[in-house]
Amino acid sequence: METVQEAIDHYLPKKKSGEMSLADIREEIKSRHNFREEQIQYICSEISELELKELQSKKQTGSGNILGSVYFSYFMIVACVAIFIISYLRFDKLKTYADQGIEIDDVQYFLPAAFMLGAIIYLVRHIIRIVRFKK
Repeated sequence: METVQEAIDHYLPKKKSGEMSLADIREEIKSRHNFREEQIQYICSEISELELKELQSKKQTGSGNILGSVYFSYFMIVACVAIFIISYLRFDKLKTYADQGIEIDDVQYFLPAAFMLGAIIYLVRHIIRIVRFKK
């Protein structure tokens, strides 16, 4: 093994399988191969980084969780817009009743406003999730 890339390719599967730890890899490289300390440090950091990237990609793709899917976010955006429109229409109807002199409870005003606020919050949350997913 003469190059840094060969060392990474050789030791990465051993680290992934749990056969060797980074400390073991570092010691073996020092004792068996002619790498400088900077190269050994680079090899170990690269192995750690590649292992972390693989774990992160498995977590995102292999989760099978529908709630983390971008399609769920699209669905939630449509649902939030529908909830906002329905709540606004209900709120507007209550204002019309109040203008006609019909007595309206405070709770009847509060609920449509709460639904509109909740719809806006979830709308923004899922739009941000979609923007991050596309990066």
